Amino acid sequence: MTAGLAETPQSAVTPFVAVSTVTKAAGRLVPRRGRQTEGMGSTVAAATAAVKEPTPVLRGATGNSSGNSPGNVVIPVPPQTVIWTDLSNTPRWLVGHCSTVWTSSAGKYKLPYRVEFGTTGFYRWWAPFADGVGEECGSGAYLSSLRTTLHHDGSWETSYFAANRFTPDATNSTNCCCEYIGQAAGVGQPRVLADYCTATVPHSSHLPFEEVCAPHMRQCPLNNITALAEMGTPFIEIYSPCAPLSEGPSTSNGPETKLQHCLVLLVTVFAVVLLARIVWKVVHIGPPQKSGLNEALL
Repeated sequence: MTAGLAETPQSAVTPFVAVSTVTKAAGRLVPRRGRQTEGMGSTVAAATAAVKEPTPVLRGATGNSSGNSPGNVVIPVPPQTVIWTDLSNTPRWLVGHCSTVWTSSAGKYKLPYRVEFGTTGFYRWWAPFADGVGEECGSGAYLSSLRTTLHHDGSWETSYFAANRFTPDATNSTNCCCEYIGQAAGVGQPRVLADYCTATVPHSSHLPFEEVCAPHMRQCPLNNITALAEMGTPFIEIYSPCAPLSEGPSTSNGPETKLQHCLVLLVTVFAVVLLARIVWKVVHIGPPQKSGLNEALL
């Protein structure tokens, strides 16, 4: 794994949708206006409890409300956006023990390996090397507000600017990255992380994350699809469903755990195929218009 916001028009990849947003400030959620981002994954109970979604409206051919008569169309429920500003306190939907079942660094690590999203704004991972010699241990921290889009089907995506570093590392570097993490709708869906690093600063592992990455912080694209077009191919991790920190990391090798890993791997294959289709479209159709250049960081 390697502050305030200003809203801007959405890119050409995702149609413009105005949405209600909620900002967490001084221990409370404050309504404000925002825009849609692209979602990847399952229900975020903590945030949806604070956000009331509008009810779908049925309209007939004349445009008036018309019950269930033939020809009615359902106006989609717009997504909700939550801006989390307390960087010392990780939002509940990100916290948990996760098990990495696939990574784009094929053959480097022994799978599955453990990732922990803590409660105080940091995350860590422990990845044994595939050759059986040693283990990569890393940590990261959120450096910007966390922008989460909640879709009416329960899927969500959170984006932010972050810093991370790991050992062993011959250059003792710190990575400064735009990260996108999300989960598809439905129980038992995997969680997916995409990591687009904008800078790697050597000989900086003894310095605070904020100090190292301050010169490299940038306006991250609004969603993962736009980031793919603008920033190139990311480092990717796919996790099996994450467990609460109170339950401790999973160490079971029983039949149920193995079956769960098989199911997650099947979904992983689907996700990789979907990513390949997105890349193909970007290559053959061209990147979306860069309409978010005036947006504040994340």
